[in-house]
Amino acid sequence: MKAAFDSSFLTLLLNKKGASSIPRAAELVDDLIQDLEKKKAKVMIPTPTLTEVLLRIPKTGPTYIERLKGFSCFQIKPFDEKAAVELAETLLASIGKKRTRKDVTKIKVTFDRQIVAIAKAHGATEMYSDDKNVRDFAEECGIEAFGFADLKSSPKQEKLPYDQIEQKPISGPTKVQGGSGGPVEDQSGTKEKA
Repeated sequence: MKAAFDSSFLTLLLNKKGASSIPRAAELVDDLIQDLEKKKAKVMIPTPTLTEVLLRIPKTGPTYIERLKGFSCFQIKPFDEKAAVELAETLLASIGKKRTRKDVTKIKVTFDRQIVAIAKAHGATEMYSDDKNVRDFAEECGIEAFGFADLKSSPKQEKLPYDQIEQKPISGPTKVQGGSGGPVEDQSGTKEKA
């Protein structure tokens, strides 16, 4: 399986305090990464995504790139010839359906479209973005798209409320093992030889 991230997802992966459209989004992204790594999925980081993230955090950029290299699932992919052809073909195929020829020839090829084209050119089947325009274009290109609100958190074991567990006294004498071989006391106060 291959997936791709845009800057909204990558930012939260690298900076847990990043902005998001829903509460606990950083936790959900962490769960998603763990799930993708378990599935041995490859997650593409299109170079325009990396550029957008690095522009937001110029001083810590090199640290973030090193953190990305620590995950086996990430692959940084460029906007190359294959992606350029993919984008042009997708836009041309949309003439008459979603766009006019005039729209297509005047279209500004944004980072968002490049991100999706890179994902498609490299075989992504899933796109993770909190940007509706990116998700819509990904779906137009045949890639399933997910936002933060689509993520589900992994079931986590809850801490047991120990103070609510009924404590029952141990009934009857209990033999306590001692290391000295001398007499030991059980709960009733009777001394026994160990």
